[in-house]
Amino acid sequence: HLNVIRGQVSESFAWNIADEWSRIDKPIQVLYFGDHDPSGLNIEASLRNRLLGFLPKEKREWVFFKRLGANDADFRNSDLISIPVKKKDKSAREYLKTYGDRCVEVDAIDMNEIRRRLDSEIKTFIDMKEWESLQLTERLEKETIDQLFRVGNIGEAA
Repeated sequence: HLNVIRGQVSESFAWNIADEWSRIDKPIQVLYFGDHDPSGLNIEASLRNRLLGFLPKEKREWVFFKRLGANDADFRNSDLISIPVKKKDKSAREYLKTYGDRCVEVDAIDMNEIRRRLDSEIKTFIDMKEWESLQLTERLEKETIDQLFRVGNIGEAA
C-alpha cells in the first residue's frame, strides 16, 4: 500500500495499518520519504512507534523501516537546496545539536531520483527471473487471446 502522510498520523490511522499488518504472515518493509528536519524526523519516529505499538509482539520483528529520502546522504549533499531550522519547532534544540542549522525537504530531491530509489528498492524484493518469466507468460497469453478474437471472431454478436 501507499500511504501519503502530512504531519502526525492519528491513532486510528496507525491502528488500521497495524491491524492489516497483523494478518500478514511475511516480513513487511516500510519505505519512507520525509523531510530531514525536526518535524520530519519526529513524524517518522512517531509513526514507527505507533505502528509497532499496535502490533502483537511476535509481529514487530517482521517489520523493517527504511528511509529512502531525505536521508543522511541527501542531508550531506550540498547541492540540494536547504533551509534553516524553524526555531519554534519543539524538537529544534535536539536537532540543532545533532545536525546544525540545516534542513533538507524531500521536495528538494528530483522526482526522477525519488522514482529511481523507489523502483530500485522494490526490485530488491523481487525474484527477477521469476518476474521476467511471469511477464513473458502474460505477454503470450495476451497474444493468444488477441489471435482468438481475430481468427475465430470470438466476441462478435450473432
